[in-house]
Amino acid sequence: MKLLRLAGYILLGLVLVLGLRASWSYLKDRPESFLGHEEIAIGLPYHSQDEPTGIRPLGEIESVHPNGHEGIDFQWAYAAQLVATSDGIITGVTKAKDGDAAVLYVTLKSGEYKSVYKELESVASGIRRGTKVKQGDLLGYPHGTRFPEGHTNYQLHWEFGYDSFPGFSRLCPLEYFDADSKARIEQAWAKIVPAHTNPTGQALCNEKFAGLGN
Repeated sequence: MKLLRLAGYILLGLVLVLGLRASWSYLKDRPESFLGHEEIAIGLPYHSQDEPTGIRPLGEIESVHPNGHEGIDFQWAYAAQLVATSDGIITGVTKAKDGDAAVLYVTLKSGEYKSVYKELESVASGIRRGTKVKQGDLLGYPHGTRFPEGHTNYQLHWEFGYDSFPGFSRLCPLEYFDADSKARIEQAWAKIVPAHTNPTGQALCNEKFAGLGN
């Protein structure tokens, strides 16, 4: 009888430990599910005169992104101006490598949220760690890759999310865009998606990122 009672206590303890671990794993990645997110309305990382001609959506699965593309890529045939999606402060301007090319990463913090701009060729004058910016302020320009056919493709890899333990949790930005920005990106995507054949990338936010809006 004592052995059965002891076994029951051990089993109950294991259930509690596993339950706590699962709850912690969920809450550390999705604290907003318990605490809720701050209200914010962000714009697109480019001006209306610079609508992209190419978009690689969030969450799309490819050989180079087996766990899902962790941002949205915006592409142009020229170096479009990249702008602040919201008022905030620049918390990082760092150097990185994109293949053989040297590029820059810029991080903009707005309250609990962050917009991360990757694959920049250069930043605007005055943009450095600690710089305060307003929505629409110029941050920099995308890096261009020249192809053998003779054309150059300029691309911004952009991520939106918040810091969580132990890393950065990405969100689908659709529910955070202001009405005009949401309409603009949906219109741009509607023109691009017919030629986008990857079945895991038919929406702007796909797979594990679908529904991570609020």
